[in-house]
Amino acid sequence: VTNGVYATSTPLMYEPVGNWSFRTTLTSGTADFTATHGNSGDMPVVGDWDGDGIDEIGVVRKGFTSGLRWFLSGTNTGYEDDVASGFTKTDFYHGNQTDLPIAGDWNGDGEDSLGLLRPITGGWKWILTNNDVTASSGGGGEIQFDHGNAADKPIVGDWDGDGFDTAGLVRNNGGEMQWILTNSVGAGGSEASRTTGNFGNFDNDLPVVGDWNGDGADSIGLYRPSTGEWILLNHIDDDATSATVFTFAGATTTSVTDVWGVSLVPEPATIGLLMLGFGLLRRRR
Repeated sequence: VTNGVYATSTPLMYEPVGNWSFRTTLTSGTADFTATHGNSGDMPVVGDWDGDGIDEIGVVRKGFTSGLRWFLSGTNTGYEDDVASGFTKTDFYHGNQTDLPIAGDWNGDGEDSLGLLRPITGGWKWILTNNDVTASSGGGGEIQFDHGNAADKPIVGDWDGDGFDTAGLVRNNGGEMQWILTNSVGAGGSEASRTTGNFGNFDNDLPVVGDWNGDGADSIGLYRPSTGEWILLNHIDDDATSATVFTFAGATTTSVTDVWGVSLVPEPATIGLLMLGFGLLRRRR
């Protein structure tokens, strides 16, 4: 947030060969700019690593004996500097080979930190750290809890605008998406859980998260790969008839398999998205 004004989240697409496509408005069109960061098979992650109010991109790579390897950008001097440096500002190991990476501001300090989603029997274990992201330390698991069923798609967002990112789930409810959002998540599990009405098709649409109207609170949305449409709600209780709808399909339309809600400003965002390889981006602080 700058001078009390929150940024509006806008889309980012990630192709699983390391290509990023950025759109700076919630309108139909092609990419406003593109970047290359990552290798085939990397998982995208997005967050405000340095607290400058703008989310940066990163990739997480498997295949190392030390676990997941995180390559994160992050600078106060802008996008051009990230391009010149190849986007990599930090390089460290954190997590197991089977984990999925997420990111969020778990303690409300204005900087995003790391998170892991670990598959467990019948569901997910969330492992969140409040440590700063540095080249020498990937941080430890300071908050751990089990939340969600194995078939759920985990998401992350600041649903009530209090500055803290908390857990969410998208659940298959008769073929439709049921959104289950929590405003408080701690070591004992999730609290203050609320379930929204069904919004989206579980098998055909992809959930995204962002602050689409700049009010300081994240809301929900859909990316529809079959049409390249984004369908975004300004408030989590809004009806789909009031959604903002536009088309943005990234650099290509055929290889897009998943998107993850966030702001450039994924944020993290949706885990199912990460597994299939796409990211979205733009944030609100």
